[in-house]
Amino acid sequence: MKITVNQWHIDHGIAADCQKCPVALALFEQTRVPWNVSFESFKKGGGTIAYFGRLTIELPAVVGRWIYDFDSPETADGLRKPEPFSFDFNWSPA
Repeated sequence: MKITVNQWHIDHGIAADCQKCPVALALFEQTRVPWNVSFESFKKGGGTIAYFGRLTIELPAVVGRWIYDFDSPETADGLRKPEPFSFDFNWSPA
């Protein structure tokens, strides 16, 4: 399944909020499941996951890099503007 994070998600997303970041908003809009998105610093070799209850799905590296940029102080200060993007989400509803 292809997930698209669009400008609406970016404008309404909240940095460092696992339920209201742009990626979580896009996942909810396109799956109707209230996913949480957890991001571990790439500086520490961590990854990015989406989880709901006991279900955990690893997200592509591009998602973690995008969240890292979105959460950065440069973005909050308006010095960097995150762009919409898409990624593959390996999940299908039961």
